[in-house]
Parts: sequence; structure tokens; C-alpha cells
Amino acid sequence: MFALDYRAAPATVHGRHADLCFSRTGIARMGTAEPRYDRAARAFDPLNPADPYAFRAVPQRFAAYIAMRAPGDRDSFGPQDFVGGDDKRDFWVPLHKLFSGPECIAGQHLDVIFASRFVNEKLRRFHRYLETQGYPSDWTGDDLERFPFVIRDELIASLSRRAEYGQGVLEPRPAPLAVRARYQDRWLTFEVPRDFVAEPGVMYFSTAQILPGPAETEPTYLEGLAPTTNRPAPEYISIRHRLREDGSLENLNHHPEMMKTLSAGGYQAQHFIDFAGDGWIEARCPQITAEVRTRAPAYALVAPPDFFPLVSQRDLTLWWRNEVPKAVRAALWAVPPIHLSERRMAANIHLPAGFSINDTTVTALVAHPGPVAGATPAPKLPLKPRYSGLPDQSPGVFDPGWDASQGIHYSDPDVEVQPYLQSFGLGTPFVEDVKLCAALGSYWPAVAPDSARTFAPVKRGPGFDYPWPTVVPLTDEEIGIVPTAVGLYKPWDGVRGPRLETIEGRQVAVYPDINRVDMLANLDRMTAELLARIDLEETKTRVMAMACVYWGLGIHDPALAEQHKGKAVVETLKAKAGWAVLSFRPVAADDGALREAEAAAGSRLAGARRYGLHLFRPGTERPHPSDLQSVVVELGEQAFAFSDATSALVRQGGESWRHDTSMPKS
Repeated sequence: MFALDYRAAPATVHGRHADLCFSRTGIARMGTAEPRYDRAARAFDPLNPADPYAFRAVPQRFAAYIAMRAPGDRDSFGPQDFVGGDDKRDFWVPLHKLFSGPECIAGQHLDVIFASRFVNEKLRRFHRYLETQGYPSDWTGDDLERFPFVIRDELIASLSRRAEYGQGVLEPRPAPLAVRARYQDRWLTFEVPRDFVAEPGVMYFSTAQILPGPAETEPTYLEGLAPTTNRPAPEYISIRHRLREDGSLENLNHHPEMMKTLSAGGYQAQHFIDFAGDGWIEARCPQITAEVRTRAPAYALVAPPDFFPLVSQRDLTLWWRNEVPKAVRAALWAVPPIHLSERRMAANIHLPAGFSINDTTVTALVAHPGPVAGATPAPKLPLKPRYSGLPDQSPGVFDPGWDASQGIHYSDPDVEVQPYLQSFGLGTPFVEDVKLCAALGSYWPAVAPDSARTFAPVKRGPGFDYPWPTVVPLTDEEIGIVPTAVGLYKPWDGVRGPRLETIEGRQVAVYPDINRVDMLANLDRMTAELLARIDLEETKTRVMAMACVYWGLGIHDPALAEQHKGKAVVETLKAKAGWAVLSFRPVAADDGALREAEAAAGSRLAGARRYGLHLFRPGTERPHPSDLQSVVVELGEQAFAFSDATSALVRQGGESWRHDTSMPKS
């Protein structure tokens, strides 16, 4: 079984002409509304223009093929991203599509029968973790085998019965992004274990996290790339909604002593569930079982929505590796923007599908076999961006992850541990992790927004400050600081960004309190309407515009690398996080403020896209005197900038405007 996608030449495995691409992993996306197929784009549309707060379910097509196993071959079928050792790894390669009827194989009338199975076991895994670690748990034994501790099959997704989609289309069931869990006709809760929340590092902001190892004592950005990081249960779990005796919920986000209550535990916290999950698609054909004895299922994920459907993770990876100036590449992102299709790891070995821990090529993209040696690649013509459910559109970083998380298989003490993909390590519900993912400065850049600047600049993690600078800035409109053209505020997560206020005679920055922002309360206000317009070119331009401004403020990566050998990336990120982005907006070439800055600097920006920024050095942070949901940050030195992604006009403190061209171009 393969997930497949028909693509224009530049996005294919071989790059010569439009063709089908295949992977043994396919990614469908959960949604709140029925799917819609866009025939012109040959893709499912993730949005509903009539309802900006709806997320359409996004199906994924699968098909059965007679296939062969063969070592990777650059000059034939690929894979698309050839990594070290691929010439010795076996890949399943499609040879001939199987379909029902008399026209598939001469002399045979085939019956190709598809089946799918899915599971979401995040709550079961959470309570088993509590039990195995010696914490008290309200739920054990047979209870953990039932809904909603385990959510199965059609409640997550099933093969579509819509005739217009044809055979083999996996269709997620439209459902709310998260709901209160019920069990045995009662609201499902658990008593928050006092010893659990008292453990160092468990409280991550106001979320309880399951640590895969010892508590962090300093920033560690690359855990998502660590091949030995194991997620035995959902890393994050919501504990901010306390059940009252009358069955209603007390939203602890509105409680003045919320952090003390959370840290003390001992209360009944409401469980929430989502309908993400993982599973497999398989096919059988009775007429050829004697000749074709091996059946290999495809791994399938039903993942959270993609807020940037027009941005390919692989395209972003290739740009970062091949075009971003070397001097800024290492610390441009806290974690490299790696795509899932170049990771070599197994599918979820706990699924009854029988995935092998040694079958590590499930996420690779391959083509039909054929000679391509010496072939001329197709010209790179402008293409209309389109969404795809193959793994090159998905992030390959798991901390805990966005589309998938990571488990570890310990097969033999003498053999290196082996990672595998799974979904039970993701937050429960997934929106509990959305705030944290987005606040971590573009950790999953092609699916999750960068909302580092939405929250107060100093982010206090598990016992220490975590420097998360803005990497791919969202505009003031996209984070709800200013209204859209029709006068509405539409922040992507329902959270309005920072604002300037005068308090006690002093101008200060007022931010939403990251501890009290709760996506469970914002489900009907989340929207991808504005973010889904952002394509790869816009993403790249924003990244480089932000990088130019950091250089214009004197943060030069090579100098910091020389000064802090061994901690170059961390120290560079700290330096960048020393500036908070208060405003980021696109500006036209004839913008009045830009013209004044250019005149004062005696130089003009020449790029096709320009942005205006207002930054400041954050001072003391304190609670807002009258708004429990906000914090106040003192304004230190301020700076204003314009950038076209190749250079920046900067006015820092009381200085005059200057044109900074210091960032290397290669």
C-alpha cells in the first residue's frame, strides 16, 4: 500500500516531468467540517471561505500496487532524499497498480479489498505511565481498554464511501478539535497526583508534562532530533479545568492562585480528548494471493491541522541548507527545519499491522522505477502552491512533535536503540500543545505558527529562562494586534498579541499571560484564514528580513560563535531573544515612514517585499494591576527597522537611521 500524490515536475522524485510520488506513510488531517476536493488544484482544500473558524477535514489517497523491495537507487526510483546508507536500505517500489475488475491483470477478474484501522490511546498511555511510575491513578485495568481511554477506527477516520472520491481515500471524521471526555455516563476526570506535579520540571508553564528523562537544567533545543528520546505517553496533559460537584467546570485560568493550585495537585481535573491518531491501510486481493504472498500495509496518520498548507517542509529544508547564507544558517532556527521524508525510522511497532522495527523506509518518497541517469531536470517554473499529505510536507522533529511523535525500541542491550513513529506521545488534547509549540519560535516551521512574540519575551520554562526569539514573524494582523481590512480581529489562535499601555504614568508593553492562555477556551476562535495565504516565498522573505534586523542590531552569528565555542547556537538565540518584536507589518514601497527612514539614511531598500518592525529590550515583568490574564513588561531600549530581506534600515535608541548591509549574502 502506498499513499500517493500527482505532482508537477519540480516536486517529483526525479524532477523531469509531472508524475506520481509514492510513500508508505500518508497524512490526513482532522477537521471540524466536511472535506472538499478542489479539482483544479488536484488537492483537498483545508479551508472553508464561508466560515473562517472552520477547519476542513483533509483526506489522503492510498492505492495498492504490486511492488518490489530493492536498495535505494538514485538513477531509478530514488528515494527523493537520498541519505547516508540508502544504497543498503530496502525500499518498497511500486510496479503495477491493483484495481478491481478484468482490466488489471490479463486473464483475472480482481477483487481488491481495502481496510483501515486507527487508534488514539493517549489517555490509556497517560494512566499507565502514572501507574508504572508509582503515582496514584484513578483508572486502571479493563477501564483503560474502553472509550475514551482508547478511541478507535471510525471515530478517527475510515475509508471514504463517497463515490466521487474513488477507492482508497482515507477520510477523517469531522469533529470538534477537542471535547470534554465522558466515561460511564459521567465526566471523566483524574485526581492530579501531588507527587507528580511536585517533581522538578513537570510543570511546563501551566501544563503538566511527562519527562522522557531527567529534568532539564538548561536549554536543550535539539531533543526532538535525539534518536534516543522516548515518549512513552502524551508529553503534555491539561490540568487547568477542575470539576465541581455539580458537574460544571472551574476554569483555573481565572483563579488568582492558579499556579499554586496546579503545583499542589490533589483535585479532580477534567480530561479532554481529540480525534487524532495513527493506524494503517491495507489491501487484499484473493485472486493473486498464491503468487503474491507478502502484503505490506501503509502507515497512516490523522494529524492536527496544518496552518501553512502552502508551505512544504522539504522546500523549506532545501532552501535553508542550500541558499541561506552560511554565516546565519546554524542559529537561524533553534532546531533545523528537517522534513519527515528524510528520516529513516519505523512505523508504530505497537500497531497490530505488524510493522517491523527494522523497516525504516516507511516515510521515504519514491517513484516508479525507470532510467534517469543523465536526464535533464525540468525547468523550475513558478507553480501554484498546493497542499500534499505525503511526508515531505511534514516536520521530522519530535519534541513531542506535531504530526507524529517518537518511541524507542529496546530490542537487545548490545544493539543500539531504534526509534519508531507513533502518535501517543503527542499532547492530549493536541491543542494543549499548540500554545507551547507556537511559542517556541518556529519549532515546526511549515505547520505551526511562530507566536514567540505574542507572549512576554522572557519565557520561564521548567526552572530556568528559555530564550525563544522570533524566527518567522507573524504580522500584527495575524496575531490580532490590528484588525483586518473588514474591521475584524482574527488572531490565528484567538489570542490578541501585545499592546502598548500607559500604567502609572509609564508606557509599558502588555502581553497575554502565557500561563493563563488556554486553547481549550479558544476552540471557536482559532482560524487559519490569514496564515493559509502564506506561501514559501513569503515565509523565506520573513525569515531573512528578521535575520537582517538582528544583524543590524549587532547580533553577528560568527562573532558569537567564536566567543562561545560549544554553545554558539544557544548564545546566539539568547542574544536574539534579548530583543522583543512589538510590531511586524508589511509596508509598501511608498509608505510614508519608510520614505522618511530612507531619506534619513541616504539609501533605499530594493527588495520586492518590505516590512516595518518595532523592537525593544524587555525590562522587568510583573502582573498587570487590573487584568489577571495579562502581564506588564517594562520597555528598555527601543529600535525601529525596515527590511527587504537583504538589508535593513535601523534606528536604535537615540541614534539616526542607518542602512545596515552587514549580513553576508552567501
